[in-house]
Amino acid sequence: VKLQELESGGDAIELCVDRWGAGLTATLSKQVALLRRNARTPIIISIDKSSTGIARDDLSPAKVNNLYFAIVEHALRLAVEYLAVDLSQEQSRVEEAIRTRGNTKIIGQRIFEPSAPETWESEECLSLYFEAEKLGCQLVRFLRVATTREDNAAVAKFTNKVHALSGDHPPVIAYNIGRLGRTSQVFNSILTSVTHPAIEKSSDNQRDPQ
Repeated sequence: VKLQELESGGDAIELCVDRWGAGLTATLSKQVALLRRNARTPIIISIDKSSTGIARDDLSPAKVNNLYFAIVEHALRLAVEYLAVDLSQEQSRVEEAIRTRGNTKIIGQRIFEPSAPETWESEECLSLYFEAEKLGCQLVRFLRVATTREDNAAVAKFTNKVHALSGDHPPVIAYNIGRLGRTSQVFNSILTSVTHPAIEKSSDNQRDPQ
């Protein structure tokens, strides 16, 4: 990505960390500084813990977990406006990140693969939303890899169910990803990911913002 060329009319810019190692602490700090100087919009940091992200090179789960929270801790030190934290990570460390967040707003996040037992219609999905709220997340983001176009109607029903809850609750960001999920991205009203001309794609990743 050509950070110097970034301009944004959106609500925020998301910086996804997909690798970590020696020297990358300084690199992330520099990228955040460039975004603040050039884009002047709130920054979201998220972490790709997939096999093409920080879990590459056949790292053990314990090593990936430690890398993940090393990034979380550095992101909090940088005091970015938003930090997406995977709710499937070790709960005690998630709680610690939320407790020490300072002014950073925590987005409790889950990304559901097609094989995941949780569906938009299942009670488990709503239960995960309540879990994120109980942990103290300021926002909740659920993404699911769409396998049929009917998934777009299903996510709309889920968000309507959350919006119908009485009382105050964290805003929900929920949409499908992949080619079949584009319709749901249009109708999501909060912090939907989109791409930018300054972002260079190295491959046709169907999960990339459109």
